[in-house]
Amino acid sequence: MLALAHDLGLAMRAKADRHVFVFRSTLVPGTVEDVLRPIIEAESGKKDGVDFDVCFQPEFLREGSSIRDYDRPPFTVVGANAPAATARLRELFGHLPCEFHVTSVRSAEMVKYCCNNFHALKITFANETASGWQQMNFATPIAVTANTTYVASYHLNVGFPAVSDQGLAAAVDNGPLHALASGTSGGNGVYAYGASSVFPNQTWNASNYWVDVVFVTTLAPDTTPPTVTGVTPAAGSIS
Repeated sequence: MLALAHDLGLAMRAKADRHVFVFRSTLVPGTVEDVLRPIIEAESGKKDGVDFDVCFQPEFLREGSSIRDYDRPPFTVVGANAPAATARLRELFGHLPCEFHVTSVRSAEMVKYCCNNFHALKITFANETASGWQQMNFATPIAVTANTTYVASYHLNVGFPAVSDQGLAAAVDNGPLHALASGTSGGNGVYAYGASSVFPNQTWNASNYWVDVVFVTTLAPDTTPPTVTGVTPAAGSIS
């Protein structure tokens, strides 16, 4: 993008008419006005808002359906600082069957940036499992005792768990289970750092780290056939 801005500025040197530059690639908010515009002005010797206009109009295309998405986008967002530039973009995109939103250049960049982040989040979450969640069962169920506090935790070698700040600031009930409010009996939402699995004993901001237990009130009947381990009296004995 930096090289492109240099080339655009050089091309503008010999142009007398006012020009509209429209950037569409995903950019960190502020890039067009704080990075690309100064380059164009320096290379062209011209001034934004006088000799040319810089705009940002993001596109929302999916792999495999880009042509259809171009013709039928969810919405059109135009970031521009001059009515004349907005009018030119409306000529190009105003016919599309969607709402036409006009905002600042920086806000349009932010819309595209947030959309991309949201889609990446959804893909990452969905790729965990078909349901979006992972479940690990104990080899043998653990019987729990009423009115007893238990800690459910797991160890991560890499990555970060899902977390909600203040998620355990108040008690949470999902009968017959009861999650204590942080501070009732020490901190809740506990964690620990270590190269291997350790018992979590730290807490921060009453955070909920979304480690849930699979709880059942009844167990399925034991269908394991019995195994004979001894016979008394021994076979052939005479009483």
